[in-house]
Amino acid sequence: MGKYHLLITVILTCIVMPALSTETTSVYCAKPDASCWVWLLNSSNDYIQVEGTWGRESLSNSIYFNYFTISEQNYKMVSAKCPVGFVAQPGNPNSSYWDVFKIMQENGIAVIADGTQTIHNITDLQTRIF
Repeated sequence: MGKYHLLITVILTCIVMPALSTETTSVYCAKPDASCWVWLLNSSNDYIQVEGTWGRESLSNSIYFNYFTISEQNYKMVSAKCPVGFVAQPGNPNSSYWDVFKIMQENGIAVIADGTQTIHNITDLQTRIF
């Protein structure tokens, strides 16, 4: 009975915890070359927010970039509000890093959206923008 109870607890934790860890972040629109960007604002001049989760994509043992996972529907919604030639990117008004969206498509496949990324290097604490 103990192993069965433990298994149920693990399964419920895996299902419930991700749903409880949803975060919100602001959105900005940027040219793909990072030459120009603007915060995405609503009609009251407040930051437009989206729900999702922050994550980190490792490129090697010490190099990574950050992303914010949102649904394909939410990505299309914010992207449509950006000026022509600009892409939607997740942002934090208190940070100067460039992050990208990870789009969870309706078919279950996740893709990294276009946009400028800050590449972090843990070993020498350097960052580069790509």
